[in-house]
Amino acid sequence: MQKNDSIPSELRGRQHIDFSNFKYEDTVRSTKLRAQFGQEVEKLSNAIAKSLFQKVQPIKSKNTGKSKINIGEGIEELLLLAKEYEEVRKKMPSGNSRTRVMENIVSKMKSVMNDPLSNLEIWTTSKSAGERLLAIAKLQKFPNTEYLNWLAEHVGDSEKPFIGYHSAIALYISSRTFGKDNKNVVENIIKNAQANIDRYDFKDPNQVEVLKAAINELK
Repeated sequence: MQKNDSIPSELRGRQHIDFSNFKYEDTVRSTKLRAQFGQEVEKLSNAIAKSLFQKVQPIKSKNTGKSKINIGEGIEELLLLAKEYEEVRKKMPSGNSRTRVMENIVSKMKSVMNDPLSNLEIWTTSKSAGERLLAIAKLQKFPNTEYLNWLAEHVGDSEKPFIGYHSAIALYISSRTFGKDNKNVVENIIKNAQANIDRYDFKDPNQVEVLKAAINELK
């Protein structure tokens, strides 16, 4: 078989990993299989991150009058994490292991962020799911009333469940932060978020519960 030179060298030896070899029932019962599965997940995640590290560069802004990328705040690492989220979501099978890897990515994003506003406007309007996740992570760490409606628009089926869930978490944090002085405004926005979930047949129970908790914070 001819090699695909477009595949990063770090991933060429791992591109045909078949996680279906880890049958659910066998893996649950076997400590050894669970350990092996965890090792494969960790190796794949590390390979993805390594392959992306050399590729991700800050976007150089043109003089168009639009917001410019702030190259401070560890921007290269943040963009790398955004790409890593997208690659993990694409290459790993859905399930608890993938969710744990993605949660770890969000934690790393927040640990790097040190400015409440840097690049927020750019990320909230980005077509990249990873960059929108950067915006949501920032709004969890630095709640901002100007972006509550944006968060409400990103729950439900308009986003993948993981991003929708973290949007709901950001709204919950905002309800605790701003609810005392802006109860009616925050409550109406959270109700709009609940309405966005209700528009779709699939209603992520995690998002539903988080938004209920956010409403309860206002009582």
